Amino acid sequence: MYALVMGFAGGMVCYFGATVLKTKLRYDDSLDAFGVHGLGGMLGALLTGVFATKLANPDIHTDSANYEGLLAGNGGQFVNSAHRDADHDCDRLRSAALSC
Repeated sequence: MYALVMGFAGGMVCYFGATVLKTKLRYDDSLDAFGVHGLGGMLGALLTGVFATKLANPDIHTDSANYEGLLAGNGGQFVNSAHRDADHDCDRLRSAALSC
């Protein structure tokens, strides 16, 4: 069920990025790589932290870490995922700016 929600949300975000956002910001992206892979990938990474369950990977046996997602009561999984994504985005922007 969660996969359907993630897929539907991803489709809507990718469509928005490839059509509305591209025309509103007026950037040239003939293959819609940012709208689809950039926005869709960020949403997928964030929603993984929301919907994560031990049912997806029952081989994890640790008492020190909670691998459940935000909906299962572990807000740290979502916050850490968002923080990692923001760090990766900053790294990408920094390397893009330095390569120009």
